[in-house]
Amino acid sequence: MVTLVVLGVVLTLAVPAFNDLIVRERVRGVNNELIADMQLARSEAVQRLNTTLIHFKANETMSCYAVYAKQGGGGCDCLRTANHCENGGVTLTRLLKVVQIPRDSGITIGVAGRRAEIENRRGTLDVESLAVPVTSTRGPALVTTLEKAGRISTCSPNQSFAGVPACAP
Repeated sequence: MVTLVVLGVVLTLAVPAFNDLIVRERVRGVNNELIADMQLARSEAVQRLNTTLIHFKANETMSCYAVYAKQGGGGCDCLRTANHCENGGVTLTRLLKVVQIPRDSGITIGVAGRRAEIENRRGTLDVESLAVPVTSTRGPALVTTLEKAGRISTCSPNQSFAGVPACAP
């Protein structure tokens, strides 16, 4: 009987901490994928001499982003389940990657409607920087910034990650 009581107390203390660990690792995993995709977009732009875009969107069921090479007009809609880069059955761009994160996962990514172009000769952005938050409904958050020259940095706005610097105010 004493063993069951002790086990109950230990589980009561351990389960919330374990859940927080799982949430932090989910945020870290999504953020790591974002960093890899930013690097992919930059390398594709320079390697293929084709402007590459990263486009963030969101709706009530998911947040997402698409990485695609600009070919002619048009863009890619990461909210759609198929034919992300078609307009009337005509493929307008070359899709490199789509990441969709359901809202019920508790993780959101990006700033809806934000888009950045990566220039095809030097791999530089068309904006000064692109800051992309990866957040959890339970608190942990990371912000990854792709700067104009291509440098990628990550910070934690609420200091919820050990070893990750705090974001500047």
